Amino acid sequence: MGVAGLARAADLTTKAATSAPTQGRVMYAGMRALPVPGDPVARLSHAATMLREHRRDGQLVPMAHIEHWLALDGGFSGGAYMRRPEVVASLREAADHSFRHPDFVRSGGWLQVLNTFAMAFSLAEDQAGARECFVGSEGRVTESPWHYIDASDPAAAYKEHRSSAGR
Repeated sequence: MGVAGLARAADLTTKAATSAPTQGRVMYAGMRALPVPGDPVARLSHAATMLREHRRDGQLVPMAHIEHWLALDGGFSGGAYMRRPEVVASLREAADHSFRHPDFVRSGGWLQVLNTFAMAFSLAEDQAGARECFVGSEGRVTESPWHYIDASDPAAAYKEHRSSAGR
């Protein structure tokens, strides 16, 4: 690809990246607020990063709930927080905008997204949501967020919660 082709790719990717809605996508909105670089290579990189953040922002919701749960006495006595109807509803809405969305692509950090949702749904006792994530992750575990439950053996925490979800 020559310089003209690179510039065209950067232009098209930037156009796509700046056309997506920002509602509910805090990282993407932050990236979009930054000035678009003039250099074609930097512009292409910036646009690709915006698109990646738009796709993965849904993971921020379950991670925020998990972190809040942990802040409630290390998570151990805060289990009721994760089961609150508004928490479960926000997890489901975030899942609809993330891994359940037809544009969700299984590349990059997709496995991390499913593991984060699996843990959040499991803690929320939303067995159907958790099971969907465990099935989608195909038995593959990521260290995060499971290390919050068992730092020495995140896979054991994953397996325990997967079993509880009936998977």
